[in-house]
Amino acid sequence: MGMEADAAAQESPHQDSTNGSHDPAQSRDSTGYTAALTEEALAKHGQGNPTIVSRGPPEGKTPSAGTGVSRRSKRESDNSKGESKGSQGTKKSNVSSALEKRRQRQLASLLEPQEFPDPHRYNARSLYCFKLQNPLRKFLIRAIEWKWWDRTVLILIFLNTLQLALYDPFDVEALNPDPEYRDAMTAVGAVFTWAFFAEAACKVIACGLIVGPHTYMRDPWNNMDLFIVVISMMDVLTPAPAPGSLDEGGTNPSALRSLRVMRPLRAVTKFPDLRFLVVLLLRCIPMLANVLGLVLFLFFVFGILGVQLFKGLFRGQCYGIDDGTVHAPTPCGGGMSFAHCAKGYECLLLGENPSRGV
Repeated sequence: MGMEADAAAQESPHQDSTNGSHDPAQSRDSTGYTAALTEEALAKHGQGNPTIVSRGPPEGKTPSAGTGVSRRSKRESDNSKGESKGSQGTKKSNVSSALEKRRQRQLASLLEPQEFPDPHRYNARSLYCFKLQNPLRKFLIRAIEWKWWDRTVLILIFLNTLQLALYDPFDVEALNPDPEYRDAMTAVGAVFTWAFFAEAACKVIACGLIVGPHTYMRDPWNNMDLFIVVISMMDVLTPAPAPGSLDEGGTNPSALRSLRVMRPLRAVTKFPDLRFLVVLLLRCIPMLANVLGLVLFLFFVFGILGVQLFKGLFRGQCYGIDDGTVHAPTPCGGGMSFAHCAKGYECLLLGENPSRGV
């Protein structure tokens, strides 16, 4: 009996350890508590550190307390995510509402009847006498805003360029007594001049001359147009020279007729791309000054070199030894690719350089 009791005592601890010492519910609670602490550590330290994760419930705490901590941390993280999503949604809604209001304002401005003439583009008065609602000024503003206004001016500029190309400087009374062609060309030129003057006058009345922010002369390109128009008008209004005077040959004493070649430049003001190219070229001139100076220096150096190497060589001519007659006008001698004198002639540097001694 004593031996059986000792055997039973030795088997009972083993059975307790295998069968009933670890309750399944307690094991699940312990595993949940470990997972809760792992999630809490990851939430606090980002990626998590395995060394700070607890492997079991500390002393004095039950597994149910760990489960409550994990649920509370999950709830707090869910609340923070919900708040961030809510703030982002509020920002998106504010941006969309602002864009919608802006579209509504733009649509309302398009639907509103536009005031004519636009006070933001034209001054209240032009030339101190024409108000914005003046019938003549409104008519001229409507005319210069018409799409065919600039097209008509371009056509006139093109025709005027052809008229200037047909001008014959030798068509004067002394050389051509028939005045029909000469008078016709003069009349056509006067028509173009008055047409350009009318165009400039209409723009001055519509926009004003110089006083104000939107006047005619505030645009530098209009200044060039006005200068050409004034020069052309002076040419037309200048009286012809009197018969028998020194200028009867058809020349203008004021020399304004030579400035008519500037009229085609008015086409530059009608093409924005062409104006951009002109401005670009003008701005490049200072940067090209150094290049121009270098090129001029090279020309000067090679000019001196050419004078030193070829001075007097073009004066060589073949003179007869007996009578001194010139055999041929071709330059000779010099040891270069010049002609060699025939027998009985000698090359002397007594002639003149070709091209009038230059």
